[in-house]
Formats: sequence, structure tokens, C-alpha cells
Amino acid sequence: MAIGPVGGNSRFLVGQRDKSASSSSEANDDADGVARGQGVIDNSSEYASMSMLAASHIRRGGGKADNKEEWMGFAERILDVQADEKIVEVEGLLNRRLMNPQQLRAFLLQYFTDTSDLLMALAALIHRSRLKRKQIEHLEALREMLEAEDLSRSAQAGVNIALVAKAFAQKMQHSAGDLRMLYREFLSYEGPVVYLYEQWAEEQEAQERENIMRYLARALACDLQVLPLGNVNVNEFGRFFNRIRCLREMQSLDGIFRQRFLHAGFAFIGQYGDKALSKLFTSGIRNQESFNDSLLTFISQQLSALSTDMRARFLQILIIAFSTLPTGIFPSLEDREHFIDELKKYMSHLMEQEFILAQRVLPDEKENMS
Repeated sequence: MAIGPVGGNSRFLVGQRDKSASSSSEANDDADGVARGQGVIDNSSEYASMSMLAASHIRRGGGKADNKEEWMGFAERILDVQADEKIVEVEGLLNRRLMNPQQLRAFLLQYFTDTSDLLMALAALIHRSRLKRKQIEHLEALREMLEAEDLSRSAQAGVNIALVAKAFAQKMQHSAGDLRMLYREFLSYEGPVVYLYEQWAEEQEAQERENIMRYLARALACDLQVLPLGNVNVNEFGRFFNRIRCLREMQSLDGIFRQRFLHAGFAFIGQYGDKALSKLFTSGIRNQESFNDSLLTFISQQLSALSTDMRARFLQILIIAFSTLPTGIFPSLEDREHFIDELKKYMSHLMEQEFILAQRVLPDEKENMS
């Protein structure tokens, strides 16, 4: 895997073909494992192999490529199944008409609507060297213009993780384009981690969430590896990897939280209410008001057929489940204590209702017996 300059201070990966059948086989095996959600980044030795893994996983087959085919190293980072055909078609049209950078931009956006794809299409056209010199100069000018506009690194990041997105898309319920957009949104997200996890918990099953986290970890490693030494954006990656760690912790705690109810006689909830339990978990961490609404909804939808005593038992398990969570997962220690106190008050209220109901039933039973 070589790192080739594209222009300015940016660097993009250029995929190299494997030098032996054995190395190709090993890379494919590793890539398949990654796509299945295996191989979490947990040590520094993995970072050097991230881009090699991605480049070896998606290739167009055949033997060693000659120099004229090296442009495909750029084209394979375009998340469009017709990328090769489009590049050849565009090349034919550009050979008939000279365009300035502004005209080229409008023209090429008809074929490649995503800026990351457009950058790689430009790199492929330039690398093929089958256009007139003046046209290539205009292509280079457009490329430099796009890179200068990419202040948020959205386009560069999309290029850097394109092959990782392709690899994971083969085993997930998302397209490569969707995964690329997910990565960009992850980088730009500024809110609390719990809100991000809550959104995923509502939309995805647990295994799909795990695959998304593995994908993001791999994409981050690949993106980081390509940044030039001393790049100002490198410092941001510590925050991004910490966010992944927090999401993984939340996923694990969510699973433990749900298991408590399944092992305590509420297994029937698991058939329909896994997402509802996850909603209770995240809303309890977020704030009391949202939790109260979620709890009332959960009881009416999942526990309405149960006795007051069973509902109180459910609340007791709920208190234990939240009490055993790490304090750091809550906004503050005070919020955690207030939240658990409110749960205890609500359970006491239910127990009082159960006692009142029992007092009413007892005289009726005595009257019937007499």
C-alpha cells in the first residue's frame, strides 16, 4: 500500500495489487472477518494494516495490473458500481470539448454527485493521461479548488474510508454510500453520546449496532493513517476513538440491563420489548422527564396485563439495574441519585395501591364465604 499525493497538503491512499497469492488470501480472510464484525481495534499493531485490508478486500480481479491500469486504484474508491464506465464515457466527451474548471465541475457533477467520488474521478482522469494537456491542467485546477473548499474534511474523509465502507456494506444492511455518510455524520456530531446511541437503538437491532461501531472504528483508523504527520486534524481522532469507546460501553451496559429482566421472570418482554427496554435504559440516563414518559408508555404497552405486585417487582429490578450502572454514565452523580430516588418513590406508590386493593378484596371474600 503506497500513499500517493493528490494535491495541496492532502494525501490519499493509492491501492497496490498484492504481490503473491498467499498474501491476497490472507487479506481476504481478514477482510471477511472484519465485515462480519470481527477484529475490533484494540492494539496499535492493527493501525498499520487498516488501509491494506480495505484495498485488498475490494478489487476487480485479474492478475497484476500494468501501469496503464493503476488509475483503477482511484476509481475503486468511487462508490458507484458504474464508476469505470462513467470515467471512460466522460473521457470520450472531454476529448471532443475543452472545458474550464467551472464548466468541468458542472459537467462532472452530472456523473459523480458526491464530492469524494468527484475527487477520485478527477484523479483517475488525470492519472490516465489520455486527454489533451490543457484539459488535464483544468482538471488539476478543479481538483485543487475542491480540496481548498473541503475545510471540514468531509470529502477527504469520504475518500479515505471508501474501501472500508465497501467491505462492510457486503455484510450489513447499509449501502457503501450510506456508510460513508454515516462516518461523516459521526465526525461532525457534537452532542452527548447517549443521544447518538438512543437513535441507533431505536433504528437498529443490537448486532447491527455492533457492526456499525466496528465499521466506525476501522474507518477512523484508516482515515487517521492517511493524514500527513503534523496535520492539525490528527488531535481530533482521540476524541473520536473515545466516543466509540463510550458507545461500546453503552451497548454492553444496555445488554446487561435487558438481561436482568429476562432472568427475573420477564422473559416475555424480550419477544417484543427489547427496543422498549433499551429506550428505558437511554432515557433513564438522559433525564428524569423523558424517563417518566418512557416508563408510563412501557408499563401500559408491556405490563398492563400484570398485577400491581408484578409491576412493583419490575420497578424493583429497574432500580437495581440502574443502581449497578457505573456512575460515570450519568450526566452527574446528583442526577443519578435523584433519578433512583424518584424510582423508589414510584415503586412505593405502586405498593400502596396494591395494599389498598388487597384491603378492599379481603372484606368481599369474607362476605362471599358467609
